[in-house]
Amino acid sequence: MKKKKKENAESEKIINGKYELVAVEKLKQHPKNARSGDVGAIHESIRANGFYGALVVQRSTWNILAGNHRYLAAKEAGIKKIPCIFVDCSDDRARRILLADNRTNDLASWDDQALAEILKEILSETKTLDGTGYDGDALD
Repeated sequence: MKKKKKENAESEKIINGKYELVAVEKLKQHPKNARSGDVGAIHESIRANGFYGALVVQRSTWNILAGNHRYLAAKEAGIKKIPCIFVDCSDDRARRILLADNRTNDLASWDDQALAEILKEILSETKTLDGTGYDGDALD
């Protein structure tokens, strides 16, 4: 019985719904998104790797909570429909998700040696770093 309660408690923390393919014109950038992203670099990744993942969107407002810049890059790439996960949440929770998604990324760090090894592998195998967000100067 305790295991069942624990599973229920964990599933209650998962607020994501199912993936849906959504026309880009229906989606809205979150008006309070304080983050600036490199849309050009994201566009380059989409060109090289395709669009992967999904945007997180507040169902009641159609505001994008995670993926605002991937949305802009997808539009720039001419993509007509984007995979989204809709969440039913209050405006307060939506702002918290918006901030947490960006801030937790800021708090991450790189293992520079492991990163350099991966980039060298890619460069050795393909002769290009296209689609990685890195160039030869960054590798050096």
